[in-house]
Amino acid sequence: AVVSTQSGHYGREKKPETKKPSEEPAPKKPEEKSETPKQPEESKPDSGMLLPEGVSQEDVTVGPDGMFQLILSDVQWKAMQSSQALRGINVNVKRGPGGRYIIVMDSTQWQQLQVNMKVIYTETIMQQINVQAQPGGGYMLILKPNQYDILINIGAFRGLKVSYDIAPGGLYHIKLNSADWSTFQVNLGATGGGAYSLKLTPEQFEQFKTAGFFNGLKLQATVEPSGEYVINMTPEEYKIFQENQNKQPAAPEVAAPDDSSISVTQDPSGKFVLQIPDKLWPILMQNKTFEGI
Repeated sequence: AVVSTQSGHYGREKKPETKKPSEEPAPKKPEEKSETPKQPEESKPDSGMLLPEGVSQEDVTVGPDGMFQLILSDVQWKAMQSSQALRGINVNVKRGPGGRYIIVMDSTQWQQLQVNMKVIYTETIMQQINVQAQPGGGYMLILKPNQYDILINIGAFRGLKVSYDIAPGGLYHIKLNSADWSTFQVNLGATGGGAYSLKLTPEQFEQFKTAGFFNGLKLQATVEPSGEYVINMTPEEYKIFQENQNKQPAAPEVAAPDDSSISVTQDPSGKFVLQIPDKLWPILMQNKTFEGI
């Protein structure tokens, strides 16, 4: 049969094309991911913390449980004790690998350490930094980088717009006019009347009250918009405040390792470290304690 196509030409009738059903790939089964639950990791605390002289941020970790841990050498531990950084803090101290001291603190104890360090640095920083009076008025602070960080962390520049130049040798040069200098001194608690100023979080304020640090004092406290308490004290009141802190239990001495038992500690990587006295080692070897390990 001859049929007419749409184009007007003649030809054989074309058979309708039969399309094969499209072969769609079978849906893939969702991959079963065997996720191993991640172990909680230790982290570093936020910068801005105040630490005793000779202790760096690298010596501090925060565990998954929120506990702070300082791992210190013998020299660092003795310096920390002598600085009164642990005033009013009854810390847990143990010996770790290599004889290093491991100091564990909860968040409240850590806050107390920060307050202690602020008091220590506030009392001593002005004796350490170089201050030069300027011919046209005002003062020039010449600071080492760590001194600048300390002043920032204790709030010495609070309320000031501070700019600085970095001189050869990495020293910070900061110019303060007369008004800024007065604010700087007030922030450090070094006002003309010799007053001391202490800034506390609400948690720290309640903790200090409970610990009896303010016993015998008529507090002059103001609450800032942030909720923090600013407490001003005269030199006499500040002396009582320090005496109240000194009445708290001192940091415990670390007992000498027992030579009749095995002690176990865990290093930051999660590995367990066994400290085995000499006289127990032959017994463990004889009993094949470590066979297969």
